[in-house]
Amino acid sequence: MSDTYQSPISRARSWARSSISLRIFTIGFLVLILLIPTAMVQELINERSYARDAAVREVSQSWSNAQEISGPYLNIPYVYYVVDEKGISREHTAVAHFLPKKLSIEAKVSPENRKRGIYEVVVYESQVSVDGEFDWPDFSKFDIDQSHVLWDEAYIEVGISDMRGIQDKVIIDLQGTEYEFEAGLKRKDLAQSGINTDIDWAKLEGAKAPTFEMNLNLNGSQSLYFVPLGKETEVNMYADWKDPSFKGAFIPDSHDISEEHFQANWKIFDLNRNFPQEWIGNSHSPSQSAFGVHLMIPVDEYSKSMRSAKYAILCISLTFLIFFFIEIKNAQRIHPIQYILVGLALVLFYGLLLSLSEHIGFNFAFLISSVAIVGLISGYAKSIIKDKGLVPLLAGLLIILYGVNYVLLQLENYALLVGSLCLFIILALVMALSSKIDWYGLGKKEEEDDFEEIPLVEEE
Repeated sequence: MSDTYQSPISRARSWARSSISLRIFTIGFLVLILLIPTAMVQELINERSYARDAAVREVSQSWSNAQEISGPYLNIPYVYYVVDEKGISREHTAVAHFLPKKLSIEAKVSPENRKRGIYEVVVYESQVSVDGEFDWPDFSKFDIDQSHVLWDEAYIEVGISDMRGIQDKVIIDLQGTEYEFEAGLKRKDLAQSGINTDIDWAKLEGAKAPTFEMNLNLNGSQSLYFVPLGKETEVNMYADWKDPSFKGAFIPDSHDISEEHFQANWKIFDLNRNFPQEWIGNSHSPSQSAFGVHLMIPVDEYSKSMRSAKYAILCISLTFLIFFFIEIKNAQRIHPIQYILVGLALVLFYGLLLSLSEHIGFNFAFLISSVAIVGLISGYAKSIIKDKGLVPLLAGLLIILYGVNYVLLQLENYALLVGSLCLFIILALVMALSSKIDWYGLGKKEEEDDFEEIPLVEEE
């Protein structure tokens, strides 16, 4: 009498080798494990981005930071009296601020690229011409007696965010008389840094709308902003730069951008802002209404590399899915270690992309990195897959996968829509392919192939 007997260990081993559910669970677990090196790559991208920002700050600090210009504006002190608890009248001084009636600004910006190591920084020289006129200050709005106004102590200030950028003396022509500015602000009610000049406003009596003209030769980096202090403010800006980004509280009324330069025009009225033409003290913050331009470097390899890395889980999952279907078609097992090696190759793509893009640009870096990884995975698959005819199919699918990834990176506004449609198509294809597979029959067949027979000992 003879029979066969399958030990529990053999049965468990046979189930583990043939179970489709366990295999799918293992692949999913490996995908999650590979998110760890993917997160490390994303952290590396952030570190390189911070290093780039540090280089920008270093160059800006030695040249000049982004500039914000506010003014000129008129400040006139006056005295008022306060009676204390003892009935004694004490004199105090306050300052009233008066903004221009008209403010016209012409700005010509000459940008250039500076390098700090492998990083590019945009700096610029600017020639800013400012002219306009003031209304005669009306203190009756504040219920202040004209005799309390200190006309001879009036002064004009101009807010400049980084004083290191001033390249020449600054002189204002006020109603035909020139005044030279000095460094610093007497009060920081409208700006935090800038220049000032004393004006004996009483000498202007009879001029109902005193006019002014001034020029600023100013260095800066990356951005140039203006604060619309005029009752009517008009700004015209010209720069030899093809990639401007208009930012701040107002966008241009008109602009012209070509391959070599841009020109923009703003026209802003006092009704467009949230502060008046005159006030006392620091009750308003005009800088919140600043507007201007940011000189962009068109290719930011770090933001694109980060966006690409966010698709890592999708690329890894789909590649593993391709290998899984190859397992099913060939009735061939692929070891988890082999899956891990393929996954590490996929993660390495983002490291190659980051390092190459810093030197040759993002587009060429993506091409070289994707070709290298597709070649590496295809060559490895050729050594482990029995059916060599599936290798070209695998390489083609990987090329399509990276091609879709590249297209999604270019379509910033439509990335979500196109990505969703691609996922829908992929899911539909997977459902169509999996519907033709007898999953229970497949597992049963593999279990029969792995069946380990142990003969029973015949009883005497």
